[in-house]
Parts: sequence; C-alpha cells; structure tokens
Amino acid sequence: MSRSGKISSITQYEPGIEYSNSAMNTIAQAYAMGDGVSVDKNDGSVELIKMLDSDDMLSYVCNEIIRLTREEGYRYRDIRVFCPDDDITNRLKGIMRLFKLDAFIDRKIVLDDTPVMRYVEILLELALHRYPIEDVLRLFRTGMVPVTSELTDYFENFCKAKNISYEDRIFDETKYSCDFNNGDKPFKMYINGKVIDNGGAYLAKSVLNRVLIPIRDVIDDIAKADTIAKKSVILMTHLDSLRHSVEALRNEYIDRGDTATASAIVRGYKELMSLLSSFASPSNDIEISLEQFCSLIKIDIRNKVIGTIPLTVDSIEIVNEASACYSPCKVLFMVGCNSSNFPHKSVSEGIMSNQELLQLNSGMANIELPDKVLTQSKAEFVRSAIILNLVSDKTYMFVLESELENSAMTFYREALGLDSIPGKIFKTPIYGLPEERRHDYLTSSIRPDIMKELLGLNASMSVSSLEKYNTCALKYMLDNVLKIRTRED
Repeated sequence: MSRSGKISSITQYEPGIEYSNSAMNTIAQAYAMGDGVSVDKNDGSVELIKMLDSDDMLSYVCNEIIRLTREEGYRYRDIRVFCPDDDITNRLKGIMRLFKLDAFIDRKIVLDDTPVMRYVEILLELALHRYPIEDVLRLFRTGMVPVTSELTDYFENFCKAKNISYEDRIFDETKYSCDFNNGDKPFKMYINGKVIDNGGAYLAKSVLNRVLIPIRDVIDDIAKADTIAKKSVILMTHLDSLRHSVEALRNEYIDRGDTATASAIVRGYKELMSLLSSFASPSNDIEISLEQFCSLIKIDIRNKVIGTIPLTVDSIEIVNEASACYSPCKVLFMVGCNSSNFPHKSVSEGIMSNQELLQLNSGMANIELPDKVLTQSKAEFVRSAIILNLVSDKTYMFVLESELENSAMTFYREALGLDSIPGKIFKTPIYGLPEERRHDYLTSSIRPDIMKELLGLNASMSVSSLEKYNTCALKYMLDNVLKIRTRED
C-alpha cells in the first residue's frame, strides 16, 4: 500500500446524474482504485492548465464559466469551484464580482465541533477519566462555563504550581489555602486592575465552589441514573440552564461577522436538546452505563452537518475540503491546489517519527502503535478520491508556474500521456476600463431580409401589441419579434 493507500472498490454513480465513459471518469476511478491507467485520447473532459499569476488564473476560470453557460448549456448551479486555499478563495470572490458572476461559499460546519457538543463530550468524559486537569481546562475554554479566559489561565498556572492534576487534589479545598507561616509563597493575581495576594483562596471561591463543584454534582447525578431516559433528563435540564451562555456565544460570533458559526452554535444546541428529548421518552427506560451513554450521544451527533444556503438558486458553488464531498456536480474547477495542500497537508509527526514507530512496531508482537501521519494521509486520499469522482462532465486542474503540481494532477497528467502541464496566457481585466461594445447602438440594424424571415408573411398584431410598439419599438422587437427573455433562476 502506498502512502495514501487505495480504495478497493468505489461506487461513483449518483442518482439523477448521468456519468459517461469519458477520459475524466476513467482516470478518476483509476485514481481512487490506486491502479495505473493510460488514456489514448483526451476527449476534452480533462483540462490541465499552468498559469503565471493567481489573479489571471481566477479570471480565466470566470471567463470559462461564462463560456460554458453561454455556449455549452450549463447553468451556474452545475459548476463547482474547489479551493483549499482561503487566501485564493477570498480573491476569487472579488474577481467574480468583476465578471458579474453569482457565487456562494459553502462552508459546511460539523455540529460535533461546535462549543455545545464539545462541552457535553468533555463533561461526560470527566468522570470516566477522574477529572484530569487538561480536560477541565478544555471544558472552561468551550465558552459554555462562566469562567473567563484570564481566570482559566490563572487556574492553570496555579494547578501547575501546586501539582494539582486529578480529581482528588482538584476538589481538595485545602490545596487552595496558603500557609504564610510555613513559608508558602503567595500566588498573586491581577483581576480587573486589582492585586489579589491570596490567589488560591480567590480561585477556590470563584472556580472550585462556584463552577467545578456544581458541575461535579451534575456529572454524579448522570452517573447515578441507571437508564437512558433518566440520564437524558438530567443532562437536558443542565443544558437548559446554560441557554444564556449559548446566546452570548452566538452574539459574539455575530459581532465578529461570522454568521455561519453563530448559526451552527444555535443549531448544535437545538439538535442536542432534540436528541435528549427523544431519549427521555418512557420507551428508553433501558439500563446504560455512563461510558455507553457518552458514546451514544457522540455517535448520533457526529455526522450532522450544517451548510450555507445560497441566496439565489442558480449560483456557482465555492467549496473547500470539508464541503466538497456531499453532492455531485457537472463541472469542477480545482484552483489553489498544490503539493502542500492537496491531497495531503503537512502534519506534525508528534513525539516519534513515522520511521521510529515502524521500528518499534516491528519489535512488538500483536501490538500496533497508531501512526497519526499515515492515518491522516489515508483520510485525505479518500476525500480527494471522492471529490474527483463526484464530477460527471468535466474537470479543470490548475497549477501556478511557481508551484509544484500535486500528486492527483501528476496522476492525471501521466494518464493523459503528457510530459508537462501546458501553459495558458490570460490577463485579468482592469477595473475602470470603458466597455467595448461589439455594435454601435446608434447605427446598428438588422438586415431587412432577416427581419422579413422573423416577421413572416402573415404578421398579425393586436391592439395591445400596437400600443406596445408605439410606446417603445425596441421593447416590442425584443419581446414580440426576437422573443428574448430574461433567464429565470
């Protein structure tokens, strides 16, 4: 198996979409299967393009989208632009406005990664792991707990200084006292411009007694409850008491202009409350352990996602890795993809390198240590294979002159029998230049023979048609003779 691995079988076909045996589909399936492939002739379904400048590349994409919609019968909603680079995505929005293209950025957010879900997940795991200080701090930093980030930092520093790491010491109030007579060094804090000499006592009052002990009481109640329904009612009651924290988080993200995350926070809270409400029914009086209850909630909420709703039905979709795997498209433009971000991103190996893990695994019987790099690499490869196999008609792959082509592009290039990526020159239009019209509206006219063909020999006109003609002859010609209509979304 290669670094990225391969998929043993793949179902490319999506209901309602017709896939052809084009060069693109042949190469995409071979890429997913990890097989070598050679295409005798490119039927135009794959275009590999190298360009000098990113703005020119994005302008070419916009120009090609216009050509596809005007000449090949595509709608904007048939077209997807995939870009894993946020900087290029932001520039793409500006250039699309220059070309008067409607687009929306679909940034799907996994509800499992919202503050409410992180809070519940950590909350239920605290008792299972004996309240490790790392998890307690993660709970504080979800934003769902009435402890400021400044106070969280002080609490972390205090616990490190006093060697407080697990439940028995965290909830021992004597660990927060300071005996100055025995030479204990005071733990000073600066809160709201005031100096607090006995920081331990302040933390015991504001963090331990006000926050941690009530949280422990909730966790203990959930652990003591023996059925799914009873555990759900207790957790639902606790979350209902945190509604003001959810609203405060929502307002904070709205003030930042991040309405998508704000919506996801509220949606995650509602989804979780709905889930717990369904679990609280009498039919769920089934015995369950705390660990099983925690897994039940995580599994149910993990695959729920929230996406962006486009303002217009017919608009171009701009996606990243997280949102490109959920629906098919007819045409795919891949921009900003290079060897550093697609299909594989760089990842820290951790304490031990990949080679060291392999050596250690070889000397251990029936034990295999997890390889973070390999696991992520396989996941990224599968995602890239799905993205490429969701296209039905045509794929455009771009690379800049200053960048190295990614491995997926190399696979496509070799399958097409190309030694290098062909270059293309296209210049971005400059803002402010006067429009160049193809016709002079003062002198242009339609030839009489064409008008006769359009009108026919037996032209009949109603009274309303004559009134429309007298009001505006041009509008009458456009509506009644040429029959030009504004395209509906």
